Amino acid sequence: NKLRCDIVCYNKQAQPQIIVECKAPNVRITQNTFDQIWRYAVTIKTTWIIVTNGDKTYCAYKEDGDNKFRFVNDFPQYSIK
Repeated sequence: NKLRCDIVCYNKQAQPQIIVECKAPNVRITQNTFDQIWRYAVTIKTTWIIVTNGDKTYCAYKEDGDNKFRFVNDFPQYSIK
């Protein structure tokens, strides 16, 4: 299987920070969806994951050294300076 993320956002040091999995509006977001993006996140070593089908959007982060993602209500905020 090849890793195919829909969207990957990098920081200025070219390290992946956020991956986004986009599903069609008629596709339900299930545990399989989260399992899929979690595998991507572990492989890519990213901190944030976002899953959306255009109707529902979920955002989660993983702290350094932790192996669990925690769901949050807001997206991460970054500024470009």
